[in-house]
Amino acid sequence: MEKTMRSFLGVFVVIVWHFTPVADTVAGELGYQNIEPYTEWSSTDCYKPNPPFSFVNDVESYNSAVYEFNAYVMEIQSYLSCITLEAEEDMNTFQNILREALNRS
Repeated sequence: MEKTMRSFLGVFVVIVWHFTPVADTVAGELGYQNIEPYTEWSSTDCYKPNPPFSFVNDVESYNSAVYEFNAYVMEIQSYLSCITLEAEEDMNTFQNILREALNRS
C-alpha cells in the first residue's frame, strides 16, 4: 500500500510539474496588447460611416433624405466588408503567431 502511494505521489508530482507552466498562464501578450478573455477587437483600417441627419418637410427634402440614406447603406456595406476582411486577416496572422510559438516550445 505504501509503495502504491509513493508511486501515485511520484506520478502526481511529475504531472503537476509538467503542467505548471500552462497553469500559470492566464493570458498571453501579442506585441503590447494583452490577450485577456475580455479583450475587444477593433478595426485599425476601416472607417465607420456616420448616419445621415435629415430634416424632411417637403418632397424635395424627402427625396434628398432617401438619397442620403441609400448612400449611407452602401457605405455601411463597404464598412462591413472591410472589417470582415481585416478581422479574417488578423485571425490568420494570430493563428500563424500561435502556431510558430507552439513550434518553438
